[in-house]
Amino acid sequence: MVSFYFLESTRQSSEKEGDNLLAKQIDRKLSDAIDCIVCEKEKYVYNPASDFTRVRKISMKDTIRQILAMEGGSLKKEMYDFSQIHQIQITPSAFIQQRSKIKSEAFESILRQFNANCRDVKTHKGYRILAVDGSDINQFRDPDAESFVIHPGAQKGYNQTHLNALYDLEKHMSMLYYNPGQNPMSRKL
Repeated sequence: MVSFYFLESTRQSSEKEGDNLLAKQIDRKLSDAIDCIVCEKEKYVYNPASDFTRVRKISMKDTIRQILAMEGGSLKKEMYDFSQIHQIQITPSAFIQQRSKIKSEAFESILRQFNANCRDVKTHKGYRILAVDGSDINQFRDPDAESFVIHPGAQKGYNQTHLNALYDLEKHMSMLYYNPGQNPMSRKL
């Protein structure tokens, strides 16, 4: 399950309660965006006739939420953390099988739906104050996907998406922008 946490500070408890309410609202908006994808799963899985049709230990929604919640640990550790939250044991192999059924377009749609639900903007003297950081996300190798890149250092190519994470300092909210298939060698520093 994806959770949002705010750093403890010396703020008054009413402000902390407001942060907790904001975190719950954001989590609800994320859940709504995921629910929209799950309801239209035929568009977002590779084999609509068979993918996520049977009841499994880990559903499509749980798989998506787990992918979004992963913290960069080994898959074995991530599955252990998942089992502690959901009280079920999932092997890394079972998770990989479930994950491989979902198209990357599902995550793009979740991102768009989530951002569409978060439009109220606060400013400081008319400007949004954002902190920005970028990361590269490696994916399963698929030469036909938009995220497939080849450059002199990787002749066989690989799939990678560039993600820019933005944090709105006024709203205390993260936003994401990704660019599938951006050649890492062409990025300007």
